[in-house]
Amino acid sequence: MQKTQNAYDFKRELLSVHAQNRRDFSLQPPKDAFVFQDGVRIVLRDRNDIVALTAARDFIDYLFVSMHISAMLADTPDEKAQNVFLALGEGLGEADGYMGYRITVEENAVYVTCHDSRGIAQGLYYLEDVMNAQKAPYLNRGETARKALFSPRITQSPFGMYEYPDEAFAWIAHMGYDAIDLWIRDAYTDNRGDYIDIRLIAERAEKYGVDVYVQLYAAHSKPPDDEDAQEFYDDLYGELFRVCPKIKGITLLGEANQFASKDPAVGKTPFVA
Repeated sequence: MQKTQNAYDFKRELLSVHAQNRRDFSLQPPKDAFVFQDGVRIVLRDRNDIVALTAARDFIDYLFVSMHISAMLADTPDEKAQNVFLALGEGLGEADGYMGYRITVEENAVYVTCHDSRGIAQGLYYLEDVMNAQKAPYLNRGETARKALFSPRITQSPFGMYEYPDEAFAWIAHMGYDAIDLWIRDAYTDNRGDYIDIRLIAERAEKYGVDVYVQLYAAHSKPPDDEDAQEFYDDLYGELFRVCPKIKGITLLGEANQFASKDPAVGKTPFVA
């Protein structure tokens, strides 16, 4: 029977970051694999690391929803239980770099040792991908090392322009992106002329290891070589950072950043009278 989908039904589906019941209970893991059991401890010693903490909670949700495994978050290991250790480290070899992680799977423990907290998140997302592909909560013993090839990797919300529930940031982070780009008119208004709380978006994005860049659609009415251009642009762009100090940076695009020109052959830009 063909499924009928109404407009924007996909948004409801996106609210579930982890698909239910991925586990195939008929599958048997290899003899020497690490098999997740109920009560496994996700050990995170630094509870103040918001990116790692958010990722650890996400992983616990994944195990429960997708693999029918109950896990707990702890800051100390239990020698009588399985442990997944999340920590920063040095000397990571191939993983020694931004968003880098080295995963070591042993008989009764998994070590996710990372270059930075975003690496911890990406390491856990990688474990989710492995178990999704296998349809079972086990990991083959051995070692895996990875890191980001470039940054920033910018995208926008899968829910729609300017729509950023927490699930949007979770999807963005799971896909390996580390930044979003907001199109705005000023520090309080989006490109459509509606109010936008850039500060709150940036603070919520931070939990998922996602940076915020902005693209300013505004009248760049001073040629950059004018005597007072420095003061003008310091005020124009400086207001953005005063309102939201967690903005990572500015992206420049010709259709948005149309600077006034002294060349009479250029004509006037749409944003400059």
